Amino acid sequence: MVWLTAVLLLADGLGAALRSVIGASTAAVVLVILAPQLAVFLGDAARWLPGQAAQIWLAADTSRVDITSAGLIILAWTTAAQVAGIVRLVRARPAQRTSSGADEAGLVGGAVVSLAH
Repeated sequence: MVWLTAVLLLADGLGAALRSVIGASTAAVVLVILAPQLAVFLGDAARWLPGQAAQIWLAADTSRVDITSAGLIILAWTTAAQVAGIVRLVRARPAQRTSSGADEAGLVGGAVVSLAH
């Protein structure tokens, strides 16, 4: 359940950052599904990708240190995607001031939403 939430947040961040459904879908599929399959070619570098980290995280026969490091790798990817999405959305449309001086844009649940519309 936690892994699915992490994947959804990763895809949400990629979608916000890339502003393209096809680009975000492709990036998510490559990172989550294809990366573990390419582990033979990527070697140790594949361990740092979210799909391979998820396989380590979900495997019952690995050590506690490996599971913790895999969880932190997934957390780092998810956080980076969310931050990239937030930065992209904030730069795309700067907050406008109302007559009362308050911002019309607010940050809710990791995504920037406009309260004016």
